[in-house]
Amino acid sequence: MPKVLRINPSDNVAVALEPVGQGEEVEVCGLKIRAKQAVPPGHKLALSYIPKGSEVVKYGSAIGRATRDISPGEWVHTHNLRGTRGREG
Repeated sequence: MPKVLRINPSDNVAVALEPVGQGEEVEVCGLKIRAKQAVPPGHKLALSYIPKGSEVVKYGSAIGRATRDISPGEWVHTHNLRGTRGREG
């Protein structure tokens, strides 16, 4: 079973299905990504560079915008994502 799951092909994040350790390499849809921080289960991991102000896409839809530049392998959560309608993503 994979450690991370890309829900939709247009997503720029994947969801951790189990804990991903800092520095651990995971593979999703043929991409090899090294986690820059530990990512708890159920949380998001950036699959590509997401510039500040750009949409974070999960389920094939925007779930919010990056509040700063996000590098591939970074944990994506409330510290770097502003959710839609002001909610955290």
